[in-house]
Amino acid sequence: MQSQVAYGNVGNTIAVQVLQACGLQVAAVPTVILGNTPHYPTVHGGALVQDWFEGILDDLVAREAATRADLVLAGYLGTPAQGLALARWIDRVREANPALGFQIDPVIGDRDTGVYIDPALIPVWRDALAPRAEGLTPNHFELEQLVGHTLPTLDACAQAAASLLNEVTRWVVVTSAAPDDCPGGRLQVLLLTREGSERIEHPRVPHPVKGTGDLFGALIAGRRARGVTLTEIACEEFGSGEWQRVFAGSAPGRAPFRLEVGQRTAPTANANSYYGATIDLSGRAPAPSASRSMCTNPSNLIL
Repeated sequence: MQSQVAYGNVGNTIAVQVLQACGLQVAAVPTVILGNTPHYPTVHGGALVQDWFEGILDDLVAREAATRADLVLAGYLGTPAQGLALARWIDRVREANPALGFQIDPVIGDRDTGVYIDPALIPVWRDALAPRAEGLTPNHFELEQLVGHTLPTLDACAQAAASLLNEVTRWVVVTSAAPDDCPGGRLQVLLLTREGSERIEHPRVPHPVKGTGDLFGALIAGRRARGVTLTEIACEEFGSGEWQRVFAGSAPGRAPFRLEVGQRTAPTANANSYYGATIDLSGRAPAPSASRSMCTNPSNLIL
């Protein structure tokens, strides 16, 4: 449940591709429908009418799709009313499907743009949706908005993420965590659970590509829903900003598979960058190699 665009790869437009590549059946619910992302000179469309949004959720219950679902992934919301309706719907569906997972990307903004949603959505994310979610994937700026104060260090970021854990919420993944407390030319991802924390550092790619957070959240959701284990077996660079990574995958009760993920970064800020994924389900996935090649610039796609 997130945005949909006719041009570009953000929100459901990229997430559905990733989830289907994971072998999942997807019911995509748009919260807004736009011609493209708002950073272009023109943009048309808007939030889904509230009656339509709630009606689509009702239809998913009526068709028993919600009661059979493994996981709900929610991202960009168009209005506070959508968020409140979603919270009520999650409670309603969990009465019939207590095992339903709920993962949110609390889309609020970023350091370079500030808040780019209706500010009234912030308390909806914080008070209505976050406490119902098993996991969250905010960026650093969004985590600051959720807790209501700045987070200058990685330790402060970890403490803030820990404050979001409860009986339901078991993990928080913070992207671009504590950027002022990170080596130059690098970014870090912070994973915090009830058992502890882990920091993952990776190169910073100096390009304003859109949709990487949506892709990242969908990859986490897909792997959670499938219980998938991925082991990187090869990575090849074709030039600046272009690479392909190959993974051997396994999942309970399924034949092994091969996943290839590629990126092509646009040469200018006005052009699109692309992520692509292909999956081989023939059961002939290669075994991991001890001498696999490594990319020096794997972008901000963490698998």
